[in-house]
Amino acid sequence: MPYRFITTFLFVLLLISSSGYSQSATGAEFTGLKFSGNYKIEAGDTGIVKIYHKGSKTKFEAGGTKGIDLGDVYSLGFKFCVYLNKHFASIFEIENSKYSIRLRYMYHPDSNMVHLQLRINGKHNIISFARPLNDFTEGNWYDLKLDVDEIKQKIVLTLNGSRKQAVNKYIATEGPSVIRFGQMLPDGDCLAMIIKDLAIYKNGKLNHLWKFNEAGGNIAFDSEGKLDVEVVAPDWVLESHFKWRVAQLPSVSGLKNVMPFYRLVTNSRKAVLEEKGTGKVIGDLLPVEGDSIDFVASWLDTSTSKLYTLVAVTNKDRCVIHPFSIVLPVVSEKTFAKLGAVPPSIFTRTPGTIIVYSALFVLALAIPSTAFFMIRKRRPQKRRAAEDEKEIYHHGDIQPREIQKNRILVFGGLRLIDPDGVDIHGDLSGRLQDLLAALLFYSATDDNGAVPLSKLEKIIWSDIPKEKLKNNRNVAFSKLRKLTSKMNGITFESDSENVVVKVSPQIINEAVEFFKLLKLLSITAKISADQLVEKFINIIKGGILLQGITSDWIEKERFVIANDIIEILLRRCEYLYLEGQYEKCNETAGLINIYDPANEAAFRYKLKSLFYLGRHSLVEETYNSYCQEYQSVYGQTYPHHVRVLLKD
Repeated sequence: MPYRFITTFLFVLLLISSSGYSQSATGAEFTGLKFSGNYKIEAGDTGIVKIYHKGSKTKFEAGGTKGIDLGDVYSLGFKFCVYLNKHFASIFEIENSKYSIRLRYMYHPDSNMVHLQLRINGKHNIISFARPLNDFTEGNWYDLKLDVDEIKQKIVLTLNGSRKQAVNKYIATEGPSVIRFGQMLPDGDCLAMIIKDLAIYKNGKLNHLWKFNEAGGNIAFDSEGKLDVEVVAPDWVLESHFKWRVAQLPSVSGLKNVMPFYRLVTNSRKAVLEEKGTGKVIGDLLPVEGDSIDFVASWLDTSTSKLYTLVAVTNKDRCVIHPFSIVLPVVSEKTFAKLGAVPPSIFTRTPGTIIVYSALFVLALAIPSTAFFMIRKRRPQKRRAAEDEKEIYHHGDIQPREIQKNRILVFGGLRLIDPDGVDIHGDLSGRLQDLLAALLFYSATDDNGAVPLSKLEKIIWSDIPKEKLKNNRNVAFSKLRKLTSKMNGITFESDSENVVVKVSPQIINEAVEFFKLLKLLSITAKISADQLVEKFINIIKGGILLQGITSDWIEKERFVIANDIIEILLRRCEYLYLEGQYEKCNETAGLINIYDPANEAAFRYKLKSLFYLGRHSLVEETYNSYCQEYQSVYGQTYPHHVRVLLKD
């Protein structure tokens, strides 16, 4: 018990003492309110994806139903940048009973310029600034100020020191006004922007100031007046640089495997991610608890500066994989507490946790600094054995499979296992691994093992000049042949149109086996074949298809394959449920969590199976877990009560 207390204490001391990143930061780069609206960008993607849930659109509205008394002469100033520049939306609006002023972000796909247009009553364009589209990027801040003189009917708009003015007859002396940023009614549009330091002046005097340096919650605090504003769907920049958030794993390119640079440190059902070598703690505690928490993967998306971490959390014998993300650079807990306008996370936990952390912090003052170095590594707690309460899938299922000889493996990463049991694919460069992965994948989908050269040129060598393409291709295949010769059974035969991949029957080709099973199990009658399904499940439990390959082509194929796998597993669930094989139905439904944690059909099969197995406590636990997952994915409360689901 004393040892456990000491290790727990030192673990917390590590969290308090670790500096994280950006210790010398002034803080300005970590503050702001990020608006998500009509569109969002997914990791590694340069395209635009629509957001369909209006509840996810950010809205800041100062004044509400009563409005703000701005006076006859007033000003509004703020800083903003745009993180997704190719869409048409509004930046802000000032509205009262006599007039409205709206600043529009006017983008057209045929133009490389963006026009910022100030409009009166939604019709009259009175001031316009034209700026290059490429200037509207995250981190490129614009300083904007609007001055209004209702008596003189005069408006001045200043953008980064450039000043334009206009006189308009619709500007009239009026009472309270409402100021809106983000979601605008009735069209509901919202610019993908970040704003900070929003100030309102009345007759030249600063009346209100929202710095948007909040560290959580949905209240934007007015540091000058008393006009705190409740924000709809806020995303605080500071919070995103310190707190890990539940994430959906990206299905697009741009991810880099950075797992070798980090390690997971666990203690007392909690965990943090730590940078190897420096020992820096990355952000806050991961928002999860478990009997054991294991490090599965970590990826970096350079296009969005997001670090993704995948952990496997085991409670009793129930193991669930959780994806989290954090925005880089990560601030330290000290910086987070210093900059935040609300108490940091360490003080906003449950009362019991507050007492424990406070007491430990006081004790830390009396502990010699050398104690900090006593613990460098910590072993995950042993998970509890409860074979009779097996749920979802065993923790061991997500561990690397036993490596055998003469195998080509694609689930859980590309591996070529030679006759000596050695994985030899790591001797290839990144581009050659990409080429080999494409050859093995696409040849497995063709009856003759053929892959069109035109396809390879498009997905592998698109950046190579045409005159150098043939030489690059010949060199690449020469290196592949040299490596695969160690397998004694893999050949590449090419002509002017195709490359044919031939694999000896003595070598087990997982990709070919998978696609054969996929084709067989797409036949309704085959879904009851236990032996076929067992082979299929043993393959997909290996991990993510071609994990570590991050090119566009495989990300798109992964998405398609995941949908095919889910469809087969759901049909298998239906068969098992109707046959009364509730134990197997429960396990099969749990496998779908790997590909779609919020899949409602799988959840229903799982819930009913547990009910008929008499595991009523697990029914409630499963229902509550799914409701949380549903809320995090869709931004809405799950609409069905557990009793209704069980009666269906």
